[in-house]
Amino acid sequence: MTRGSRRRVGYPHDMVRPARCLLIVTLLAGVLAAQGATWVASTTGAGEQSDAGAIAPRVSDNGRWLVFASLGGNLSGLPGTWQVYLKDALTGSVDLISVTQTGLPTAVGCTGSRGAPSAAGRFIAFDCAAPDLVPSDTNLVRDVFVRDRILTTTRRISITNNGVEADGASRLDDISDNARFVVFTTRATNLSPGEIGVFDDVYLHDRWIGTTSRVSSTPTGRSGNDTSADGRASASGRFIVFWSRASDLVPNDTNGVADVFRFDRSTGQLEIVSVDPNGVQADLPSSAPTISAEGRHVVFSTLATNLGTGAPNGNSQLVRKDMVSGAVSLITVSRFGAPSNGPTPGPASISVDGRHVAFWSLASDLTVDDPDIASDVFIRDLAAARTILVSQSSTGLKGTPACINPALPCKVPLPVSLSGDARIVAFEHSGDLLVPGGDGNGIATDILVNDWSRTTRPIGPAQIGQYATLQLRGSLDPGASYLAGLALGPGPGPLVGARRVPLADDSLLQWSLRPGNPALLGFNGTLDVMGEATASVQIPNVISLVGMDVWAAFIVHDAWSLVRGASNAVRITIAP
Repeated sequence: MTRGSRRRVGYPHDMVRPARCLLIVTLLAGVLAAQGATWVASTTGAGEQSDAGAIAPRVSDNGRWLVFASLGGNLSGLPGTWQVYLKDALTGSVDLISVTQTGLPTAVGCTGSRGAPSAAGRFIAFDCAAPDLVPSDTNLVRDVFVRDRILTTTRRISITNNGVEADGASRLDDISDNARFVVFTTRATNLSPGEIGVFDDVYLHDRWIGTTSRVSSTPTGRSGNDTSADGRASASGRFIVFWSRASDLVPNDTNGVADVFRFDRSTGQLEIVSVDPNGVQADLPSSAPTISAEGRHVVFSTLATNLGTGAPNGNSQLVRKDMVSGAVSLITVSRFGAPSNGPTPGPASISVDGRHVAFWSLASDLTVDDPDIASDVFIRDLAAARTILVSQSSTGLKGTPACINPALPCKVPLPVSLSGDARIVAFEHSGDLLVPGGDGNGIATDILVNDWSRTTRPIGPAQIGQYATLQLRGSLDPGASYLAGLALGPGPGPLVGARRVPLADDSLLQWSLRPGNPALLGFNGTLDVMGEATASVQIPNVISLVGMDVWAAFIVHDAWSLVRGASNAVRITIAP
């Protein structure tokens, strides 16, 4: 047992000094069920739920910026048309992205559109078939665009090096953190030499120098002999991953099935990712890749039986490939330690460090709280070897997507997006149990956000004269410094970074945010190897405390005493 150092708590002279307690800190790896806070993101700036469906969420690495498409007429778009929006989780505001040159919503709409934010939220990439977003859009097909929210301009990306529009439809795949590189899939024939336009190919547009180049090229610089699609970029845009059925992109591709590839923009090298640690190609198809920020880890869905991830069972599984060591890790591990019993088609979403992977699956054996074969959203912590059900409400109710026939398990895709720090999971869902306060738009899909990773929970009762135990299931950075504090009264708390610190919004709380000087009573220390902590709080033997509510939370900070996050608060009612 390791104790965190206790410090004498100081208070401003104009504050009433509350009763002091002793906090004993024990750092250990706790095992807790998931819950966290689930809220609806597809809302107006005033918090009103979209009056129609919302789809295709993509969240920025810091969890603040969320892009989605919606048919909702009350979100500032035109009723009856799909538009692209950006949600600011910090302020709650919603910006319309699919605007015309005059600043109005596109009259045609962006049916089936998907978007992605840059790291800072200034640039939003999206695709749309509307002809009124930029001048001279005459190709009558879907194009890829980037919206600059500061300059309020929209530029088309799916163009040739000379600025000529693509002669075929294009679909957005990804944008780099600094918005320099945009990845998209297209069947256009005029974007690169050697393009025959029979199959889809993956392209990369460099916004800084205005060039468009094909990523899915053969060693001779021509288009592959089959479809390539679904590109994803590393944070800097150096690495691009995609899947392809082409057999001529690299030498000796002889397995005859779809593979996952990684392109290194700095060297021009293209390599197969879907191989075992010894370089043996997968014996069945692989697809739907995603890549970590630095490009080291690639996650993809596969039917392969020979990648060294357990006995095959005929269901697609998610795996993570380490491009440095060559190791392949199974992500969709059942609670019995075997590959899951249901398909997981992907694409998944991966944290910056490659430790956490969010995904949707039809498997019923990933967690004990998901016994059915309906679509659900999960997150896998590979360091802790733990899978958590994310598609549940803040009170722990499991959500089930709405279907036309409610008597049957609903098997629908649930697109998912994970923030880079793995704390925010955004996903598409239509289950009314997940919507706080009730679902006002029927079976229409909503964009939900689960802040799963920073949950404080009490273990056992809190009684005067006894110890009350709190546990943080954080999955935060191992070894990170933290404080824990208690405050009187509820309240969402003040904004810290892109979230609210869920303690009382008063001067006592403000004092608690100063590292080394927590409110009421507190302790500090470092998180354990799983990014978790447990604290035992001694409640004073004072009868006047009986029935009093206190709120507790953990606050994580860096070496410069800057607050990096806070757990969800837990209310503790003092018992006799």
